[in-house]
Amino acid sequence: GLIEVRDTSGANRSFLNAGLTNAAGATLLVRGINGISGVANLSIDGALTNHGTIELSSTNTVWFGTLTVNSGTLTNTPTGLITSTGPAGTTARTITAAIDNQGTIETTINPLTINGGAGASTNSGTVRLIGGNLTWNRTGAGSLTNTGTIDIGAGRTLAFSGGILHQNTDAPVGGVAVTFSGMTVNLGSDWNTTAAFTQATDTTFHGPGLFYNDAGRHVLLYNSTINAAVQNSGLIEVRDIGGANRSFLNAGVTNAAGATLLVRAINGASGVANLSIDGALTNHGTIELSSTNTVWFGTLTVNNGTLTNTPTGLITSTGPAGTTARTITAAIDNQGTIETTINPLTINGGAGGLLNSGTIRLTQGNLTVATGAVVNQGLLAVAPNRTLTISSTFTNSATGTIQVDISGPNPADRGRINISGTATLDGTFRANFINGYEPAAGVTFTNLLTFASSTGTFSLIDATNLPGGRSLIGRYNAGNFSLEVA
Repeated sequence: GLIEVRDTSGANRSFLNAGLTNAAGATLLVRGINGISGVANLSIDGALTNHGTIELSSTNTVWFGTLTVNSGTLTNTPTGLITSTGPAGTTARTITAAIDNQGTIETTINPLTINGGAGASTNSGTVRLIGGNLTWNRTGAGSLTNTGTIDIGAGRTLAFSGGILHQNTDAPVGGVAVTFSGMTVNLGSDWNTTAAFTQATDTTFHGPGLFYNDAGRHVLLYNSTINAAVQNSGLIEVRDIGGANRSFLNAGVTNAAGATLLVRAINGASGVANLSIDGALTNHGTIELSSTNTVWFGTLTVNNGTLTNTPTGLITSTGPAGTTARTITAAIDNQGTIETTINPLTINGGAGGLLNSGTIRLTQGNLTVATGAVVNQGLLAVAPNRTLTISSTFTNSATGTIQVDISGPNPADRGRINISGTATLDGTFRANFINGYEPAAGVTFTNLLTFASSTGTFSLIDATNLPGGRSLIGRYNAGNFSLEVA
């Protein structure tokens, strides 16, 4: 039949101290109705087995019901339904219990909080968020093993907090938003969500399953670690959070065409967002280092592998224009585009250095290669008043082109490349005259390249937008390379 637990003036808790079986077709209703207490509480000592309906409700948008199961498990059998009802409001109904859900848990109208404690909970049935959010908390070694279905409705959020989640089904967590906080997630199967938004804060994911982020999905990481291979087709964003500012992807990353890997500093307490990747990073999409402030910045480190930027890949530095460089510490094989779109960029290439067979373009920020040799087999383009600084050696191969933009006769009107080591020269040097500037004969553009020493010469010196009848002569001086207009 129906067992109903209500609150009454100042007295708001009832106890069932020898367990309870709720039969198919039966209802256990915990409903807040009284304005003095506003909360109806039912505490059960021993097991609670539900074949029917457990309903947490109220007659007011701020009152609510709570259910606590001590010294036993709440088993929701295949015919069982646990639901939150009453006038639509913001006050969560609460269940404090280890739950074995084989049936359905549904936030029909109002939000629901489940406090699983240190016990072991399971879901082999269905969890469905319709009219309210669901928060599922655990403490210590408390766990939830999911082999069932989780469906998050429009505008709803599923929040996991604490303990351990064992995700052992390939069925995607579907819906709008899912968040993880202060916990461990063991991926027995591949993680694949149709939720538009996933946030992890102080959370660690382990394999052997893969971590997939599909196109159109947004994963936001705060101080979190993924010890599983990551395949991103959407947006993965790494942010800092007050004082805790580093996230780790420890089994390599593939960033697909059309996907974005964004490292963005937003928090004044740390001011730096750091992403560290162990293993190879292969980028077919966009890697963006950014911030919301002119002095904060993002950093990307790739250990024990190479950052391969494929022909469709873009690596860029963005955010409000400022002087703080974004930093990449990685051996880089650039086949696509590296661009200082707004802010300066520093690359620590280490022993692997920087190999460019694509395009490196300095537009609104300088580029510094602080460690590692640079080999150019593609296009290296430097805008006026921009500087490429190379702290080691530089080689321009037979297929390599250096393009320096020149917009006027002054030093600030042209790009520059400063090399601390030896420059080995071959390939093409191109002067690109822009903004309608037409140099007169006899003008010399000094220190386009500076170096400690040099070997070789460019096989071709050419120009774009040079007035007819004029040509360029390369001057290989001690410590620098200049051009003279003839």
